[in-house]
Amino acid sequence: MARDLDHRGSAVYYEHFGLQRAPFGITPDTQLFYAGGKRGDVLDALVYAITHGEGIVKVVGEVGSGKTMLCRMLQTRLPKTVDVVYLSNPRIDPGDVIFAIAGELHLPLPETASRIQVQHAVQELLLARHAENRRVVVFVEEAQGMPLDTLEEIRLLTNLETEREKLLQIVLFGQPELDVHLGDPRIRQLRERITHSFNLGPLAANVIAEYVQHRLRAAGHISGDLFEHSALRLLVRVSQGLMRRVNVMADKALLAAFADGQTRVAYRHMTAALRDSEYRKPVNTSYLWISAAAVMAIIAIIVWSVLRAAEPVAPNAVLAAASPENNIVSRVTAANPKAELAANTLGNEAIGQFVTSRVDHTRAWIRQADGNHFSIQVLRVTADAVKDLERFLRGQENLDFLDRLFIYQARHNGQTVYGVLYSEFATYADAQAALEALPADVKRYKPFLRSVRQVRATMDES
Repeated sequence: MARDLDHRGSAVYYEHFGLQRAPFGITPDTQLFYAGGKRGDVLDALVYAITHGEGIVKVVGEVGSGKTMLCRMLQTRLPKTVDVVYLSNPRIDPGDVIFAIAGELHLPLPETASRIQVQHAVQELLLARHAENRRVVVFVEEAQGMPLDTLEEIRLLTNLETEREKLLQIVLFGQPELDVHLGDPRIRQLRERITHSFNLGPLAANVIAEYVQHRLRAAGHISGDLFEHSALRLLVRVSQGLMRRVNVMADKALLAAFADGQTRVAYRHMTAALRDSEYRKPVNTSYLWISAAAVMAIIAIIVWSVLRAAEPVAPNAVLAAASPENNIVSRVTAANPKAELAANTLGNEAIGQFVTSRVDHTRAWIRQADGNHFSIQVLRVTADAVKDLERFLRGQENLDFLDRLFIYQARHNGQTVYGVLYSEFATYADAQAALEALPADVKRYKPFLRSVRQVRATMDES
């Protein structure tokens, strides 16, 4: 069941149900925040803890329990005198934490600034803001994925203080594994500094119907009564109270009802949504046609949108787009190793040429790059696993992506390693945005951010 509708198709879909916007998108929308299920209570407590300087605060919840929404809501509820810094990538090197925070605070730093100098600059800024009656709080998302050394580095930041108050507050958002990490004796000092802990449990069964109705009303429906009781019962059973599951299933069920020409979601539509999800094996085979109907509905919407477009696509343009000359592989020469990579037919010799050229290019780049800038490390392999590097390079069909890769060789724990970096970014925020925009086939390698200074130090050690 397709999720994405274009603008005109969305208008038809919303009009069908009397909606003004998508009620169940999985991207956090603060206008749809639901304060039930103790979410509002936790939000109020977080605001109190931050505005009263309560040190380190921890929020734990299962995947899909609403942590990111709570994090976004918290920023909207905090006074304007509170400055928020986001650390949304947990796979950050301990030595880069202070640089990331400095970048988020827009501190102008010389390229040669050491870690101690940056920490001093951050402390001076925090003291200045404290004198202005302002607070700075760091939101650490996906904290369960942070190495213990990075968590300890964050704990050390809470040592920045005046005689009476902490200059920097920390809020850790994480999955239950975070509590497991905090149980490690090596970071017991961090655990001791946590002043408030909140747990986002799943929504109770009797709350889910209220949650669904709230989202529908917030999206423009008059009553929020679009789901039959039988459909809601199945939603309760399958979602297990996790908001993200509720959103995904409710959205798919609405689409199935739309394809069926119905204005209320019945049990069969929720069954079709379940069939189209990965939460459970299908419970019934009699409604397979609904999913097919939903696909046909999307196709019909797309066709309708094209017919209504102000400037129809010319047939010649379609033919041109489909011609071999416009294929990404056909537009480059076989003599170019980068082109052969994109063609997915690269031999070992061409791979060697490409890697060698990138290593030389990276050495030249690292000598002149600003140490305060950032890059995205998308891959690191040992020399005995170089086939993983070959497989990664062969899999990239975007020539611009390949052209922005840096490849370095270094020594780590006595082994030769190859690192692959993507591009250079002036700020941590720019690098984070680029990381989130990476294609899924690159994200599966679990990329993370590194400062140019840290990469340079890694190469210098080899």
